[in-house]
Amino acid sequence: MATFTLYAYLREDDQPSRVGIVAGRQFESPVRRHRAKRRLRAACHALWSRIAPGYDLVLVAHKPVLHAPFEQIQHQLIEALTQLGVLKEGGVS
Repeated sequence: MATFTLYAYLREDDQPSRVGIVAGRQFESPVRRHRAKRRLRAACHALWSRIAPGYDLVLVAHKPVLHAPFEQIQHQLIEALTQLGVLKEGGVS
């Protein structure tokens, strides 16, 4: 089950990439929205050194992110970033 949707926009500069995380009203309470965003932010933080510069990334949280194991979220993020060509080679930091 997908825990998020990822959108990547290539900018015309060589500045560090930016990440925005969105959790909508489907989460029903601010506590759940913030938890979803915190979990996605933590997964991004662990991969930050491997994300290529010059991108605007938007992660849209889905309900399964609340209960999915963190390793699953991180694995899905690695796969999505690799498919889009945004992830540089290297290990998780």
